[in-house]
Amino acid sequence: MIQGRELPFQAVLEKIRGEPMGKPNATVYVQNLNERVKTSDLKNQLFQLFSQIGEVHEVHAKRNIKFRGQAFVVAHDESIAETMIKDLRGYMLFGKPLRLTFAKSDSDLIAKLKGSFDSSVLKKRKAVEQEGQRLRELKLKRKMIDKVMRLRMMQ
Repeated sequence: MIQGRELPFQAVLEKIRGEPMGKPNATVYVQNLNERVKTSDLKNQLFQLFSQIGEVHEVHAKRNIKFRGQAFVVAHDESIAETMIKDLRGYMLFGKPLRLTFAKSDSDLIAKLKGSFDSSVLKKRKAVEQEGQRLRELKLKRKMIDKVMRLRMMQ
């Protein structure tokens, strides 16, 4: 913001293009995605867009609060990922300019191909996922109990 006004569009694009790319990696971290687009449409559009530049193995995008507006695109190798970042930085997708950098770590697929995949990570992820599911179920139970208590109070 400059003096209470938004930056001109060209200045925003220049800022995005000038951001550091990070340590080279075959996985591209995509930010500034439109949160109102369905995940399946977003993944499909990202796959098609990035496939025009090089081979794409997979696209990961989630809608939960923590990962909303973000995605990961797994390219064949670092050089293709670098080309993708250079060519598509600032590209308008669903009305917003893409912010692209290298991901901080390899995707599971790339790690498996390199032989550096640590399977203990899967156990940790599964435990976190199960804990989240347990908490969601507990929240639903509490809601039901509250409803029943309110109904009893009305009688």
